Amino acid sequence: MFEPNTTTCLLGPSGCGKTTILRIIAGWSDRLPGRSGLAIKM
Repeated sequence: MFEPNTTTCLLGPSGCGKTTILRIIAGWSDRLPGRSGLAIKM
């Protein structure tokens, strides 16, 4: 999904789940009940 040696950013308003999605991607947290999603814009 992400190319090696590139910079990627995660943007969104306060409380939208940026930290939560990073923890899930890193494997530090299990997915929480409810809906989780990731929309990619290029």
